[in-house]
Amino acid sequence: MRLPAVLLALLFVALPLAGCFSKDTTPPAYTVKATAGKVSPGWAYDGAGLEGGDATLEGRVVNADNTGALFANFTYLGSKYQVVFDKFAQAEGKAFQDGGVAFGLTEHGDSKVADASIPKIHGKLVAYGTATVTKDGAPVKGKTGLADWMAHLMVYDDAVRGPDGKITDAKGDAPYDPSKPADAKTYPGQPQAMLKLVSPDGENGTRAPSHVDKNITIQGPQASDSADVPFEAGAKPFTIQVNSTPLSTPAPAPLQVGTLTVTIKAGDKTLATDTANIQPQQAYSKAFPITAEQLSNATSPLKVEISGSGAYGVEVSADVAYDDHPFLVVTWDNPTLTS
Repeated sequence: MRLPAVLLALLFVALPLAGCFSKDTTPPAYTVKATAGKVSPGWAYDGAGLEGGDATLEGRVVNADNTGALFANFTYLGSKYQVVFDKFAQAEGKAFQDGGVAFGLTEHGDSKVADASIPKIHGKLVAYGTATVTKDGAPVKGKTGLADWMAHLMVYDDAVRGPDGKITDAKGDAPYDPSKPADAKTYPGQPQAMLKLVSPDGENGTRAPSHVDKNITIQGPQASDSADVPFEAGAKPFTIQVNSTPLSTPAPAPLQVGTLTVTIKAGDKTLATDTANIQPQQAYSKAFPITAEQLSNATSPLKVEISGSGAYGVEVSADVAYDDHPFLVVTWDNPTLTS
């Protein structure tokens, strides 16, 4: 039986088209945008510490040559962060990272690809590499001066962090346990994006608080001395405590009264000052709060100048802690991907 010429012509057209529809439809590049993201200290499976809601994400990446740039901005614990993620690279021994940018990658959870730190995700866009991070306009670097933070972005279809902010087991009544990766709850059809950021010093790279304690002796008609209070970028607001103390060898009675002036300086700028009369058996004690704004405009160290007359001791003390957040995760619901 011979087919009519018209039918033969239609078959010749349809066969190539069928082949086209069977090809992989993944685009060569993606543009991603997201708003209203929240920030957590680490994965925060139980939702603890998740805050914000102003995080934004935008950028474009090309799969074939692992190029492009991603930009994130967010507020966390009162500080403004800016992230530029534009160095995409494949880690040694991790071929699945596909040069740093991969489209259509299933990983994490019980996928046996990457670690099990979060439930399995089917990533439409996944990126690995390093990013630069600024906090309140200043670059956040590691202890050795390195500025590259480890960065990992995932944009996927089925959310793993729920509306309550938690990442849970399948029943939803306990936090997700990476040692039981198959026991995990996901939210099918709800797109989500996560950006993991780790300091150059590692996930636990926080600085230990520093303690300053210096004793000064004032003795004579007029005497002066000073104590330095050093700090590094990222110091939390702290308090400088100044207390008068009795001398180990009592002074003659005329010298047991006098004046005490405390002046706290950042370079040539005076941050605080106080003057008091010193009386026998009457201690001086005053706390001088140093604010975040003062620290942001100061260079280390702060100088505590003590001057006065009489005979007494002065103790200057301070505990400086640091606002370090070496492991941050930003989560966005309903990100958009366009090719």
